[in-house]
Amino acid sequence: MADTTKMASIFGALLGLGPGVYLLGKIVQVGHGAPAYKIIGTVACLSLFLIVSSAAAALTLKLVAKP
Repeated sequence: MADTTKMASIFGALLGLGPGVYLLGKIVQVGHGAPAYKIIGTVACLSLFLIVSSAAAALTLKLVAKP
């Protein structure tokens, strides 16, 4: 893989991780740290991470020049 592809992949993962962790914190805060809210927050964080990082990966793969 090219360096630009690797950098795009890392950038996409960071874009997906930030909002996911923020959402996790908000859900746990609303639930006052209850175990059920921790599980719901973790699932929401993982889902948002997968969706955003996959979308960013698809976009960046289209932007990388093919030989």
